[in-house]
Amino acid sequence: RNGLAEYPEPVEFLDAIDSGMPDAAGGALGFDRLVMLLAGAESLAEVSYPLDS
Repeated sequence: RNGLAEYPEPVEFLDAIDSGMPDAAGGALGFDRLVMLLAGAESLAEVSYPLDS
């Protein structure tokens, strides 16, 4: 289709999605926030775009 290669359908992955995801608390610390803490920055903008601040 449209000159793109066709890939096989990921049956195992789709079956896993159908069975549902396990419960999760969502308590992860993002890498950008960790860098912000280590750098002593006051906002994410200072870490994400240091040349713009």
